[in-house]
Amino acid sequence: MQSTSFLRKHRLDSLFIFIIFLNFFPAKSQDVNYDLTNGDRVSGELIEEESSINTKVIISPLFGKIKIDSSSIARNDSSPQPSRWGTEFSVGLNSSTTDANIGSNYLIDLSTIYTGENNTLRLDIDYKYDQVIEDSQTSVGASNGGFDIRNDFKDFGKYNLYADIEYDYDGLNTSGKNRTIASFGISKTFFESQNKSLILSLGPAFLSSFGGEECSSDNYCGQSYYSSKFQATYNWSINKLLELILDHKFTAINASKLLRGMESTASMKFIPSVNSSYYSKFEYKNSYQELTLPSTQNTYTMSVGKSF
Repeated sequence: MQSTSFLRKHRLDSLFIFIIFLNFFPAKSQDVNYDLTNGDRVSGELIEEESSINTKVIISPLFGKIKIDSSSIARNDSSPQPSRWGTEFSVGLNSSTTDANIGSNYLIDLSTIYTGENNTLRLDIDYKYDQVIEDSQTSVGASNGGFDIRNDFKDFGKYNLYADIEYDYDGLNTSGKNRTIASFGISKTFFESQNKSLILSLGPAFLSSFGGEECSSDNYCGQSYYSSKFQATYNWSINKLLELILDHKFTAINASKLLRGMESTASMKFIPSVNSSYYSKFEYKNSYQELTLPSTQNTYTMSVGKSF
């Protein structure tokens, strides 16, 4: 029975590893002309699926396939500069299950990202209001939500530095309603010049949980612990209308015994047309936290949103 539960909790991890190596979608191209800061001009076909904000990949009739750093491309001062800020706001429906209850109602989600020359700052905020079915009884008013602030510092050679703080509140938890984890360490980005990216992060962390009617009788509730945190985030722009995001977090908590925390999320984002700022999203999240009660939660969400 324990083995079956273990496999179920980790099935999303296997999916995460499998999808990373799916790279069979054909690349798209268009004709471009780039004036470089050194006075040269380069012409060819832009491979959009292998290009990013920082790097442009083209096939030149003279030089073949080449990569161009975006900073070496001369800009027309009269043309508007792209905004360093990007925001997404969405609303939708959610359904969650734990060992003790089933809940469903609505959610609100806000995500803002700032891309600077030497850093990337991201803020994610979410709020869910649940109508909970528990022991054949219906109770209204259970809330959960939180925020995640992360800053990645660039230009440190092969590796970057990051700092991150997460706060989660779950009104259904009988122990550990409030959970906070602050971490810092090193990160590395892969596939940055393609239509996908994989960011791996590792570092020390400090974690605490408190709140809930059973907190006083829980040996681990109401205290802070030294921890280690690993995170892998995979973003794949399958095409201009479809995007896949996989995220996995693992925390090793040094209490009187080693406790684990795992959260795996899979999101599929659909854009109705190339120039549309609206989108729809389906998301599945599996969370297993040995520091809280209940420890396991599965959440399904369907939402619509707008990018700014």
